[in-house]
Amino acid sequence: MTPTFEEMKLWFAEPDHERQFFGNFETDKNGCHLWKGPFWPSGHGRYVFDGTNTRTHRLRWEWERCSDIPQGICIRHLLCKNKACGNPAHLIGGTWSENNDDEKFIHGRPMAFGPGHDSGGEPGKR
Repeated sequence: MTPTFEEMKLWFAEPDHERQFFGNFETDKNGCHLWKGPFWPSGHGRYVFDGTNTRTHRLRWEWERCSDIPQGICIRHLLCKNKACGNPAHLIGGTWSENNDDEKFIHGRPMAFGPGHDSGGEPGKR
């Protein structure tokens, strides 16, 4: 769950919290602000905010805009396609459907496995 902007203002008023979070980004040659801390299995940055695991790009989006993320909106990495990026200029709000379409565009459609689908050869079979 992403905290509200008001909760973030209180949290980041503590210098150690601010340094721990904002100091954990490194800018690359493409302008991405890459998270250097822990990650979710999805590849998104993970930060413990007041005891709750939160996605770093969502925090950066809210902080930059001084506003909560609207209900039902996800934060997309459409401009750089890098899930580790927290550069607010690379992030855009959108629907979950748009985010799913982004994934298909970036990574291709999911592969089908199981009966009736050829996976291209399975280990141990010729």
